[in-house]
Amino acid sequence: MIDQHKENILKDGFTIIELGNASFIESMQNDLLLFTNNFLGSSLKVKKLENLHHELPIESLNEFRLKVIKLINQNQDFRKNLTDTILPHFQHLLGPDLAIQKNINLVISLPGDVTSQIPMHSDMWTGHSPFELNLWVPFTKTYKTQSMFIMPLDKWILRKEEFKNSKNTLQELTKLWEKDFVFVEVDPGQALIFWHNLPHGNCTNQETISRLAVNVRIKNLYTPYGDKGLGDYFIPLTYGPMTELIFKAKTQWD
Repeated sequence: MIDQHKENILKDGFTIIELGNASFIESMQNDLLLFTNNFLGSSLKVKKLENLHHELPIESLNEFRLKVIKLINQNQDFRKNLTDTILPHFQHLLGPDLAIQKNINLVISLPGDVTSQIPMHSDMWTGHSPFELNLWVPFTKTYKTQSMFIMPLDKWILRKEEFKNSKNTLQELTKLWEKDFVFVEVDPGQALIFWHNLPHGNCTNQETISRLAVNVRIKNLYTPYGDKGLGDYFIPLTYGPMTELIFKAKTQWD
């Protein structure tokens, strides 16, 4: 199965993996629900994260999001369980020596909320290295406009020259390329791995439920870092046998 995900990445630039017995996802969902209801301080309680929009005012969304990001990053059990679960996939794709983004990010999309749109972009356009993969993990069902869109690798290869030579704005290109995008469908207990060099983003959520998803970038420890360096943006995750050997020997080339 891991080989199939490798084939998917090489063919499409993304793949959807199963997290197995992902009880840590359910535990984090419960923690988020508890925090949400404490944050709202309302007698009307949110029973499912997908119904967040029924109680959370859009003007409170950014404050809520920042506090939830802090909550998630303070939960070391969640981070460890997540990385332990996805590690075989990333070691197969990137090798044994890995670095991971220091802070997990969270994106929330409420139905009808135009303020949470993330326009089409490639992370390379903002200084990221092309040697990174992005892990995207939803806490709610994701589908259609409530999800995120990606341009598959074969479509991007055909569009790259057009992008380089185009005088159109990104908004105009997004409209022109609309038919090339895939809105990924990922359920809780699954995760999306994608190459963030591919154009991706999200539009206004026109569905009936909210979406909450975390994302974190992972790369090979020894590949170029772009503007996002080791120590400030990335931290080491795993070491392969050769790296451990060098550390053990304390590099006697000094």
